[in-house]
Amino acid sequence: MMKKTLLPLCLLILLSACGASGRVSNGDIFGRRNIELTIFADASLSDALEEIAGRYREASPWVRTRFLFASSGELSLRIRDGAKCDIFLSASPTPMDALDGDFRGDLERNPDGANMLLNDSRIVFAENRVVLAVPFGNPNGIRSFAHMSAVIRRNGLLFATANPSDPLGVRAESLFRDYSIAQSVLRSGFTFAADAKEAVTLIQSGLADGGILYRTDADGLLIVDTAGDSVTYCGAVLSGSAAPLAASAFLEYLTGREASEILKIAGFEPLSWAADVPQYGEYWEAALPDQPTGELSDEPSWA
Repeated sequence: MMKKTLLPLCLLILLSACGASGRVSNGDIFGRRNIELTIFADASLSDALEEIAGRYREASPWVRTRFLFASSGELSLRIRDGAKCDIFLSASPTPMDALDGDFRGDLERNPDGANMLLNDSRIVFAENRVVLAVPFGNPNGIRSFAHMSAVIRRNGLLFATANPSDPLGVRAESLFRDYSIAQSVLRSGFTFAADAKEAVTLIQSGLADGGILYRTDADGLLIVDTAGDSVTYCGAVLSGSAAPLAASAFLEYLTGREASEILKIAGFEPLSWAADVPQYGEYWEAALPDQPTGELSDEPSWA
């Protein structure tokens, strides 16, 4: 279920934390500020989220954010396998659906029957575009997605995109079908990266002549064509979060004006349903350890 605002959820959790008396002492509110949020996010969000987290920490200095960036499909699998996080930000609804109890009976969308999302916490916060990008100067004269297939066959060029476990790779496969790109062309003319960021690196390093990318990752490259439909980004709090109220407040901030402006500058199309989001400061949450405790081997970044 998509939710326009998480404020009712925040209030419900706050009331639950108050106990039967309905009161929270100042010590409860202000004495437990060491909140650590682990956020699994699609790699295409990395630059924008690092800036958003920095701004958020200025407003809520007692909240630290810890990021693991990878393809949305890989992150969804990690969560289903038991990896602990507080927030999941996906570049497509499909990896999120695999964790959503609303699709418990749909084996294709939720094969494990998982119910791992906090009820009513799911939001849609941005859109992105899929583009065909080449180095500046366009040395091979590539004009469009339709032209790409002919150029591969004639000139033996190599293009990059993400593999099918990533939402970008799924969208690329759809474009291959739309433009009748044969399997033989795919085998000879494409290299598949783990995610969108890696595909960009292949082009920038000269290992690929162009690629199917997100518009937000195409800085420093020339965009020669844009796919018609957009990619939808969604987020949710995990039901196993140790800090559900703080996680909900961060998602609320992500749909607000300040975060939306950062997303827009980065090339996303924000879907901001709450133009003026309050800065949550007065909340109770159990303090977490000073050191990260997640099962992450690749040293997620802190902001």
